[in-house]
Amino acid sequence: YIALLENGALKPTPIGQAIGQLNLPAADAGVFSTVLADQHYRLVNELEQQQLPPAFMAAFQPAFPLLVMALTANKKSIGILVVDNKFTNEPITTELRQSLVTYVNHVAIAIENRRLYNDSQARLTQVEQTRQAAGVVAEAVAQHTRQQTLNEIADYTRTVLKADSVVLYACDEAGEGLIDWGYSHPEQRDPRSLVEPGKLDKVSSTPYKLLRLDEEYQRVED
Repeated sequence: YIALLENGALKPTPIGQAIGQLNLPAADAGVFSTVLADQHYRLVNELEQQQLPPAFMAAFQPAFPLLVMALTANKKSIGILVVDNKFTNEPITTELRQSLVTYVNHVAIAIENRRLYNDSQARLTQVEQTRQAAGVVAEAVAQHTRQQTLNEIADYTRTVLKADSVVLYACDEAGEGLIDWGYSHPEQRDPRSLVEPGKLDKVSSTPYKLLRLDEEYQRVED
């Protein structure tokens, strides 16, 4: 089992698939919400099963009593652990609860450390992408036309921000008209088609609409 787990070779089970599709609101999930708020655990008996979310009951079909434990790290709740003994029919003893408290503390710390590591790696990647973008933009300014430069900036902006698309407009010195644009879009669409009448943009501190007039774009007060 451990070898299959480590190699990602475990076959999905019906209950695993059902639990994986659950989407419960943290603020309105019965006893789950209570446990998350209290950062403690709760032993739920059969007479209290109405406190469990119906969607969870349908997917999990647990045995009772059921133990619901909060996973906490850095004084905040990051998840819950739900335990029953449906297959062994063994009682959930005080000793077992204490062992699980120690276990979930280690699990929560491991999960939080992994999240922090992933966040730091993402930030490092973003910093490196930003550094590369700055170099490319500086080179583009020196070697390319204005529109090519704007396209380069849009490309790297989309990469760094993980945006779906970026359209970059250049105004004239008076800020009264758009003189060029750059864009980055997976479908490489004409940027003019991305500007829809009535869509608000911000090129200056004044809100304005962009309108298409004979292949030209003009700014009008909203």
